[in-house]
Amino acid sequence: MTNQPSSSFFRRLRTFEALRYRNYLWFWLNGAMQAMAQGMQFLILGWLILDITDSSYQLGLVIFAFGLPNLIFAMLGGIIADRTSRLNLLISTRLCVVLLILALAILKATSLLDVWHIYAIVVLLGTIQALNGAARMAIVADLVHRDHLMNAVALHSMVNQTGQIIGPAVA
Repeated sequence: MTNQPSSSFFRRLRTFEALRYRNYLWFWLNGAMQAMAQGMQFLILGWLILDITDSSYQLGLVIFAFGLPNLIFAMLGGIIADRTSRLNLLISTRLCVVLLILALAILKATSLLDVWHIYAIVVLLGTIQALNGAARMAIVADLVHRDHLMNAVALHSMVNQTGQIIGPAVA
């Protein structure tokens, strides 16, 4: 006779097995914050374009302007992530996002912001996201043992999707 609750309890613990790796745990927590911030950023950019243009058509174009380069450069991002330092790529893409959002904030604060600025920044953000996303997925294999790779990838995907839902709600 097996003790079902006990085995079920240990099976549930294995769901978070990859979090035992300290570097992966920090990466995972960072991923949660980054996903929430990106969700907030996307909401604010949409709100900004609606505030400036009062056009749902323009909102759709902004979303398209983010998604298209993200789609186009995703494969290139994978190639770059495989041939360069993934950590340096992650750091540099996050720094680029900070600079772009800061430029957008300065333009808005100085009343110099025009619609084309938003489109240009959103296209750049989509390109940067493609590079960052590829590097984030690739670095997971560097942080956990091969036996826990599937668990780590699943946890990373889960936290990314959850953060994208929670971020706009928090904003």
